[in-house]
Amino acid sequence: MMGRREGGQGQIFYSFDLDKVVPPDSPGAVYNQMVVKCVFSCVPIETVIGLDERRNAELVRMMRDLVSERRAAGRLLPDAVYRFIEN
Repeated sequence: MMGRREGGQGQIFYSFDLDKVVPPDSPGAVYNQMVVKCVFSCVPIETVIGLDERRNAELVRMMRDLVSERRAAGRLLPDAVYRFIEN
């Protein structure tokens, strides 16, 4: 069973049977936005298919910015986000 979440950056497909986020076949900038949107939507980033293979400097920067914003607001993020930034 596939679920779909829609937003301003496009669609995120989520497979409930496989418990994996299925990224759209898209250029880096769109993919990066999808990963950040997963964090905002409480979808665990470790379920994003191809996250390690598609890791890039801009995505790491975006995630670092997100961590800074969340810390300033007194909010926590999942440990997986910190692990992704550190690797």
